[in-house]
Amino acid sequence: TRNETEFFELQLGCQRAGVTLATLNFWLAVAELEQVIDRISPRLLIHGPGLAESAAALDVQPTLYLGADGAGASYEKCIQRADPFRGRPAIDPDAVATLLFTSGTSGRAKGVPMTNRVILARQAQAAMEVPIQPGAVFFQPQPMFHMSSQVSYACALMGATTVLNQGFETDTVADALARHRVTHLQTVPTMLSRFIEEVDLGSLERRHLKMVLYGAAAMPVPLMTRTMSSFPGCEFLQWFGMTETSASSILRPPDHDLGRPELLLSVGTDSVLATTSIVDEGGGECAPGEIGEIICQGPCVVDGYLNDPTATGLAIRAGWMHTGDLGYRSDDGYLHLTSRLHDKIVSGGENVYPTEVEAVLYQHPDVLEAAVIGRPDARWGEAVHAYVVIRPSADVGPDELRRFCRSRIAGYKTPKVVHVVESLPKNAMGKILRRELRIESPR
Repeated sequence: TRNETEFFELQLGCQRAGVTLATLNFWLAVAELEQVIDRISPRLLIHGPGLAESAAALDVQPTLYLGADGAGASYEKCIQRADPFRGRPAIDPDAVATLLFTSGTSGRAKGVPMTNRVILARQAQAAMEVPIQPGAVFFQPQPMFHMSSQVSYACALMGATTVLNQGFETDTVADALARHRVTHLQTVPTMLSRFIEEVDLGSLERRHLKMVLYGAAAMPVPLMTRTMSSFPGCEFLQWFGMTETSASSILRPPDHDLGRPELLLSVGTDSVLATTSIVDEGGGECAPGEIGEIICQGPCVVDGYLNDPTATGLAIRAGWMHTGDLGYRSDDGYLHLTSRLHDKIVSGGENVYPTEVEAVLYQHPDVLEAAVIGRPDARWGEAVHAYVVIRPSADVGPDELRRFCRSRIAGYKTPKVVHVVESLPKNAMGKILRRELRIESPR
């Protein structure tokens, strides 16, 4: 479904009934959805408006539809015919209540079972980290099949209003901010970049907005600067985590200081209910400034993957979730990301971390988006390739962007090739997919 309000009653109803709610990515093709259906063997399928054709093709019996019509039977009529739910049976804290799927940035999405205990921990984490009170209005444009849905549930828990929106069309968001007097906006950097570019900020009604929450990636400093000036008086909070861990670290409002850009380049410090560490290939703890893999533990972390003991064994070792993210901790305790474990580029024997090169590209005033990958190279082993989206009115070419980088970073880090493209591949959450660039032909 596309963020219908029934998400709330379905989640709570499944928890009360002791069954699992598996949330499906409605952007997937039918063939991809069929693969998921084969893995989970659902006893009931519920779909929202506009998805009847996909639902019918999946042929799950029974199928219910939300809204006026669709495949199968009416959800509302089914509810009306049902016997009232009597009593308040105890909820098993260890029962799997929700099945999410990873965003698929590194390949086939994995099923992530979440118990009632994990769900409660995640909602408590969000409630403790975000100043949510009765009367607050939380705007959720991100899909409820994603882990960010737990923030919406936390808002309900704390007595706030949640406004569910289907997507992040900039004019719709601008209208909603004013119409619903939104106090808390959740988004990702790529969405914010579009919003600032496309919306007339001078006429934007934003006086009620108190906080912008963002995740999926650290925000480049130039974009952060533009965003903070676009929302004066507003606080900012960055989540860093994954489907398996929830928010493992947070860059909190006091750390959004334009006078300290090194903090803005970080993903903050450990969140409430989470502990992170950085380890080398042998499992030893890295010293400050030393790059290693980020690992996490705490009550928000899941126990493993659905029917995948191999993936579970690789990810969870000695009670720690190995995230596959590379990074380092600064002397003052802030966590900095460098790349995914498999995104690191080795060029001429030197390690190149994509985020470092991307951060330089984002400093160019005409660059809207950037992604850096390594491609096989006969001379260097791997060559640094950059893909950039530039402003529509800009006139900047690959050579100028390479010179810009070379004046700021070492030669081996400077992209050997710059591809100017119209758009970059992204997942459902707006995170740029370097993996897709690696398998595509250079454009």
